[in-house]
Amino acid sequence: MGSEHDDERAPHKRAIGLAAKVAAACGIAGVAAFAALGVEAVTVALAVACGAAGCVAATGRHNRARDGEKDSTAVPPRPDGFANNASATAGNDATRVVSPKHEATPLSPADAKDDEAPAEERDDATSTDVTPSALDFDALMTKLVSTADPVAELRLFAGDVRARERAATPTEDTGKTDEAAKDGQSMPSGAELYAARVLEEAALFSNDVDLPSMRCVRLSTSGLPYLRVTQRELPYLARLRVLKLEAALTAIQFVASYLDDDLPTVTVEDCYKLNQEVAASICAQLPPIAQVSPTQDGDEPDGEWAVRRAISTALETVQLPYRLAAKWRANVSYGNVAFEVALTPEAVWPSSMFVPGVGLVTSSREMRRKAASAYALRVALLLASVAFRSSEKIRHVWVAGTIDTATRHRCYLSVDFDRGRFERLDLSNTRDLASIYRSFVPQMRLEEGILRPVAQGFSLSEPRFCPPDRYVPVSLSSKRLPAAQAKALGTERVYGLSIEEAEKRALVAADIMSRFAPKDDAEATQKNVRTILSVAGDDPDPTVRGAAERCVAKLVSGEIEDAEQVGEEFVVGDALDRAAQAARTALQRNDYAEGARITREALSPIDARGDYRDTPTVVWRYFGSYVDRAMYNRLLEPTGASTMLVPDAYYECNIALAMCLLASGQGDEALHVARRLCELAPLDRNARLLLVRCLEGASKRPEAEDQLREMLDLAHDPETLGIAYYRMGYFMWQDGDVTAAQACYALAMNYLPNAIPVIAMELIALSAQGNGTLREEMTAEEIQTVLESYQIPMAPTERVSSVFYDCVRASLDAEVFPVARNFVHVLASFAPNDILMGIIRSMEGEPDE
Repeated sequence: MGSEHDDERAPHKRAIGLAAKVAAACGIAGVAAFAALGVEAVTVALAVACGAAGCVAATGRHNRARDGEKDSTAVPPRPDGFANNASATAGNDATRVVSPKHEATPLSPADAKDDEAPAEERDDATSTDVTPSALDFDALMTKLVSTADPVAELRLFAGDVRARERAATPTEDTGKTDEAAKDGQSMPSGAELYAARVLEEAALFSNDVDLPSMRCVRLSTSGLPYLRVTQRELPYLARLRVLKLEAALTAIQFVASYLDDDLPTVTVEDCYKLNQEVAASICAQLPPIAQVSPTQDGDEPDGEWAVRRAISTALETVQLPYRLAAKWRANVSYGNVAFEVALTPEAVWPSSMFVPGVGLVTSSREMRRKAASAYALRVALLLASVAFRSSEKIRHVWVAGTIDTATRHRCYLSVDFDRGRFERLDLSNTRDLASIYRSFVPQMRLEEGILRPVAQGFSLSEPRFCPPDRYVPVSLSSKRLPAAQAKALGTERVYGLSIEEAEKRALVAADIMSRFAPKDDAEATQKNVRTILSVAGDDPDPTVRGAAERCVAKLVSGEIEDAEQVGEEFVVGDALDRAAQAARTALQRNDYAEGARITREALSPIDARGDYRDTPTVVWRYFGSYVDRAMYNRLLEPTGASTMLVPDAYYECNIALAMCLLASGQGDEALHVARRLCELAPLDRNARLLLVRCLEGASKRPEAEDQLREMLDLAHDPETLGIAYYRMGYFMWQDGDVTAAQACYALAMNYLPNAIPVIAMELIALSAQGNGTLREEMTAEEIQTVLESYQIPMAPTERVSSVFYDCVRASLDAEVFPVARNFVHVLASFAPNDILMGIIRSMEGEPDE
């Protein structure tokens, strides 16, 4: 299932070392240089933090996914030898992730005859007088992982094996090996000859298909090789070549792992036979489904989070000879899990196969199709076993096996496994696949051992797998949360997690637009007025009634005509929204006086009335994300007070006003507005950084540093942490506290690797200021000690981390998917890994209707 996510966060060490070495030669470079570096979007954020104009664009929501890449250096399993099928099922839990070494249950070969080919037909590398070398797969993988062109490296490897084979082969003239040609190199072993052969069969040296640019990694969960294509588009034939090369590498790894003790003496036939046995015994690596996957401390055993984590962990840790790519959905409350797995096409299977009593033969298309069909049936059983083991509440597992070619999509297997019959299966013996499947009455055509296309019996988007109420608008939900989840999320009802003040208006507007009469209708205006009044005229929400009256008036006057104009007017057409839009335009033109005038005129009557003034029982807040809202509920909400949402436009007008005032030299008034912003949005990064900038401009650096300390004490996402440590590092530098500055800069680069060039410039200047005493590297313990001595929080703090993880689990267990997706994405941005990405992919998006 792997995709790659880099867990290493050490680039700051290289940057610090570079800064220390270059500082003496460069002198103090000055921070102004960073403005010319153009370092992606994060430079804009840093510039905003330092006072540059233009941060008004940052007032949107922050609910995007954060993707990463993994640089996996895990060591693959190296079992002592073959285990029989019975012992395999009683082995370790294959869904455990063990780091840095992996201890997944070894695959055990299926019971196969031990017939061997006649001696003269065997490719035996030990038949000469030359001592054979041994296959060093770890050394090969080290080279592949470190190179930008793994295909070239594999060609060098296979070419070297063949060259040594030719050098050690007796010539026709003399009957002796060419010692000169050998040049002291040893005869390749059978394992090496096998490696060269499967790579050649994977068309390594073929030029008929252009291979894409790719990198090779070793997956941290399974320890298996993975070829990551780095280009966006991939032709189908090229994709097949990539999969076949990756399968060849995996087969070589299995040989190196399972035949470790016999590598110098194994034959090519032994290697082919091993990998065929591995493919036939993939189901035996998991314990019986009665042995439910263990849960982590704090997880609800049968909750959505625990089940999805268990399934995703198992999918990423199972040892399979071919890449596993499966979409899946879970609905634990209904007891359902569904998979749609991409089957391995027959073209990816080896071009040679071992036949008992015959030996190695060139595989025919029929042989490959039979092997691929049997493997597909076993993969479906494996997926069902994984799902059933995740929780005893899972009663049905649907599996569909499909293949997408360049021109068509076909399903070859569609089955509903029920727990009662499945738990009676002996997965250590899957010889008679037709008999195993017969009891489940699948949609399947198995003709002479080959699967034929069938109609798929289910869809992953069905409500039994993806209940639509998971995406009921949060602010409109009347759902009451169970006690444990209510405690974790800080609210008894789902609407206590809402962040969109305009959500109700948007929903009503969509209803009106769906009923709108076209402009060419002679009575369109009259009909549309009636539609608006019937849908929204008597709504209990005053903002909805006001929007309806506003739209009706503009329809009658002819100011708006079509459905899109009505929708926009309904949602964001009031005076405050119009003012926010005009203020953004003024800021873009650097017309600060006009921007301040517009926002003052919009805000003055609202503030004079006290519309959004806090009382002992009601507080008014703005939230940029569901994560911010839930964390506020747990950490900051006043006891006994209800939290109401200010319009987004009210927040935007205030932040635009503060920026216009600051840019036009009215620092005291800007500071007053910035303090109000932090009261409205205590967890908002932009509001806090603007306050810090205002305090800095007012020569109140100690208070600015205290604001950064408070920001770090509550921070719960990498961007906020990185920018806060960057700003704190700058203040420490200006205060002359070189060691504290270096510690803060190191953490800033850890959380904002894209900002390394920007921060490296300041480190160079910092080193020069410290008379070149900047240390090349600080340990984590040293950084923590330094921060503690300056009362700077080591963030995220233990309290914030605990609350955050509680919210992750509770939001998914409560099936409030808008909130859960936001939390899991942020969690993945801290420590990107395939298990978390698998959980994210398992969470369906918002339904179309």
